[in-house]
Amino acid sequence: MSGTSLVLEFAVQTVGPLRVPVLQAPMAGSRPLLPGATVKGAARRSAAAIATVLGLPPCRGDGDPRCSLCRLFGAAGVAGAVHWSAATLAEAGHPTRWPDILDARRRHPVDRALGLSAGPPLPTRLAFPAGLRFQASLDGWLAGDGRADAALLAAALLRLPYVGGGNAAGFGRVSVAISRLRLAEEAQDVDALLDSLLSQEVV
Repeated sequence: MSGTSLVLEFAVQTVGPLRVPVLQAPMAGSRPLLPGATVKGAARRSAAAIATVLGLPPCRGDGDPRCSLCRLFGAAGVAGAVHWSAATLAEAGHPTRWPDILDARRRHPVDRALGLSAGPPLPTRLAFPAGLRFQASLDGWLAGDGRADAALLAAALLRLPYVGGGNAAGFGRVSVAISRLRLAEEAQDVDALLDSLLSQEVV
C-alpha cells in the first residue's frame, strides 16, 4: 500500500463520569473497554472544528480523497485511512467492577416475533467514573509524507473535550495525552507537528 505508515499511542483520562451505550461498550473479561468508534466519532468532530479554524474547505462527507476528514475518518462507503483500537484500562489491578459502573437505566428485551418480554431487564448504558485512564492506539497509512494528516489527528485528540453521550448533563469530559507518534517508523515530535499545522506549513 502506498503512503506513509502511522502509529499513534495515546491515553484518555476521564475527568468526569463517562456514559457510553452498552452495545458500544464491550467487555474484556470483567474489565471495561472504551470502543474505538466512540473516540473516533468525537475526534472527527474535533478535527472538523480545527479544519474550520484553519480555513480548510468544509467536508462534504462524499469520500473525496482531497478532504482530510474523509481520508482519515472515512465516509459513506469509503473506509478511513486509520484504524482505531478499543481503549483498555491502563491499571491492570484497578478495583472498578462491572456492578460499580453499570448505569441505572435499564430496558426489557423484547421478542419481536411474539411481541413479549424476552427476559429480565438489561442495562442500556455504562457509566465509567471519573479518574479512569484508558490506553489506546491507532494505525494506518497516510497520504504523502503523512505530516499534515498526522498533525490534524494529533490536534484533534489533544483538544478533545468529551466523548460518549450525555454531554449536556456534564458527562464525558476527558483529557488526552499522546505518548508516541511514528511516521514511516520514525518517532515524531508532536509539538513540532502541531506548530507546523498552526503555521499551515503542512496543510
